[in-house]
Amino acid sequence: MEIITSISNQKIKDIKKLRLKKYRDKSQEFIVEGEHLVEEALKNKCLKSIITTDHNYDNEECEILYVNENVMKQLSLLKSLPTYIGVCNILENKIALDGDIVILDGVQDPGNLGTIIRSALAFNLTNMVLSPDCVDIHNPKVIQASQGAIFQVNVKYTKLIDYLKYLKEKEYLLLGTTLENGEVLSKDLNYKQKKAFIFGSEGQGISREILAIVDKNYYIEINNIESLNVSCAAAIIFYQFSTRNGHIE
Repeated sequence: MEIITSISNQKIKDIKKLRLKKYRDKSQEFIVEGEHLVEEALKNKCLKSIITTDHNYDNEECEILYVNENVMKQLSLLKSLPTYIGVCNILENKIALDGDIVILDGVQDPGNLGTIIRSALAFNLTNMVLSPDCVDIHNPKVIQASQGAIFQVNVKYTKLIDYLKYLKEKEYLLLGTTLENGEVLSKDLNYKQKKAFIFGSEGQGISREILAIVDKNYYIEINNIESLNVSCAAAIIFYQFSTRNGHIE
């Protein structure tokens, strides 16, 4: 058994580069940290290799790189050192127009994106379309916040205004989330029509161009503070629509 002890090892250097989007795009690979995420990647058949400090670990489904703790410290971004890191292949996602869709306009914070993905999956929303300026779904902090949900959703990056016009042609109802000309979320939400839930960036909200074509805007009534974090607002909206449209018991 070979145990890698040097951070100068070429394979280790290549894996470390995957922290950066340009190298993820070039290699079509990304990394996950921790036993749970490695198991989720393995379950979803996109795991290419495992880096581990457990020198008794064995798995015939992918390459295994055994390392010491010093090398693992160089690879990991977590405060608590993981025993396993996985290198995954980026798989092609195809958006299915067979149900509601989540649209994100300029969401920049990786924690927010990961949490929105996790919340969306919890309410059976598995198709998401993101503007090109959204944070990369394979950013390590997005993956950690999603807790493996990224393996079960379809994500597409594209210019939103054209895609939303396309959804309108497919008879989708475009629902914005903004105080401007908005209705209180507690009103009747029983829509039979397929819906696209649109959420804007943390600082700017939904762009004016997109607001001009939405069918309805909603806002959440709150007290004492001006607004909610976008990932919190998304979870509330997913829940409200799911309970009113019979998607959950």
